[in-house]
Amino acid sequence: MKCFPDAGQDRALLPADRHLSAVCSYFKRLRGIAGLLLLLGAASLGLGGCSTAPVSNDLPGYDTRHTAGKDVWTELSRQFAIPLPTEAAGRARVQRYVDFYLLNSNIVTVSLERSEPWAEYLLSELKRRNLPGELFLVPLIESGFSARATSPSGAAGIWQFMPATGAHYGLRQTTDFDGRRDVFASTDAALDYLESLYNRFGDWQLVLAAFNYGQGNVARAMEANQLAGRKTDYWSLQLSSDAMGYVPKILALRQILESRRIQPPAYRPENAVVGIPVDASLDLHRVAGLTNVSLDDLRNLNPATRTTELPTVPGTRLAIPRTALADLARHDPRRINTRDPIESARAGLLAKASATRSQRVNTPVPARHGNALREHIVQPGETLWGIAARHHVDLGELGEINTLPRGAILSPGQRLMLPAPQSPAATQQFHRIQPGDTLNAIARLYGVTLDALREANHIPGELLRVGETLAIPARR
Repeated sequence: MKCFPDAGQDRALLPADRHLSAVCSYFKRLRGIAGLLLLLGAASLGLGGCSTAPVSNDLPGYDTRHTAGKDVWTELSRQFAIPLPTEAAGRARVQRYVDFYLLNSNIVTVSLERSEPWAEYLLSELKRRNLPGELFLVPLIESGFSARATSPSGAAGIWQFMPATGAHYGLRQTTDFDGRRDVFASTDAALDYLESLYNRFGDWQLVLAAFNYGQGNVARAMEANQLAGRKTDYWSLQLSSDAMGYVPKILALRQILESRRIQPPAYRPENAVVGIPVDASLDLHRVAGLTNVSLDDLRNLNPATRTTELPTVPGTRLAIPRTALADLARHDPRRINTRDPIESARAGLLAKASATRSQRVNTPVPARHGNALREHIVQPGETLWGIAARHHVDLGELGEINTLPRGAILSPGQRLMLPAPQSPAATQQFHRIQPGDTLNAIARLYGVTLDALREANHIPGELLRVGETLAIPARR
């Protein structure tokens, strides 16, 4: 991964087009560049963590309890967990970059402004995975939070994935589409990669070094120190100059944000963008016509495609202004023609195709019959509309059974009764473990919780064995 070795390169990697040239009425107050996307709803189109009220009575309700009234930068500081160096030499390396960023504060402020649309998502995802808050700062160092950033060596996107690493983690790269620039998909891939590095090294400082320098290089440096009778912690290793400065930069930014020596921009949650799962090829021209969001804005918000078409790739999501969801909520998800790619996207329906490196085995099981009701416990970020779409039930019937209007705001833990879906059969799914798989990635692929996946397979830890088969629990 590419990092900034000096002030000159810091500035060089910051794009000249800091602000969108054509910003639609929904985004007049959005600062930053294209590609800073906030995934607040995935399959359900729920906006977990959003602290604003719905735009209209038809807009899906949001869970406001997690971040309402809170300062996102304070929340970030609370999630910092990587130890600071205790020895003088390590502290001096960190202080060098504290001084550098204080002298070049625009690098920090511009990058944080760019992160604003998806800051809440990143924080909530790090918290859900139990990952340290310092990982939020990796895209700042890698790309200045620019999805269009490209390094001389060919790394691309906010996480600066090299082509081979991106492909290994399922980021499609063709002449017309580069998944490394898809902020949704690349963030999922980056956190999976970081988790796999932690499974190997067991130390976050070594993980960050491996993310930048390569895990093989870090492992060889540790082996050399071990053979020489020296310590094998990060601060004792002989690495490349970039890798030697990588962790100090992260920790310097942490100290600056904790102390507010550089004041971060005031966070405005109304600047959010949401991702709608796509189950068929989708042309942005048609989306623009249906949503009143300009084509230029849609292209700026979806930088992975070099054309106006989003391909049918597992995990692909259409990035769209949150306020455009008001139109979507007027449609009953079950009555949308899923053969029409636009209508399918508007409904938020996702065909769960196999992701790269994944194999699914489906075994038919007897289906439910009759009109028996099922209980569903609301998860953070879920909406009534999204639940109806995911469970293939009638939105009006769902609201009527639970005495709720279409735009009702749901609370995590709330119990809903679901009518039985009108489908002839259900399936039991299994997943055959592939190299590089993690429990988090598998759970996300099938739309189940990590705890449910562990419980169904009696897995206490994180260790997975390639070739073994996991049972996928039913989604509630």
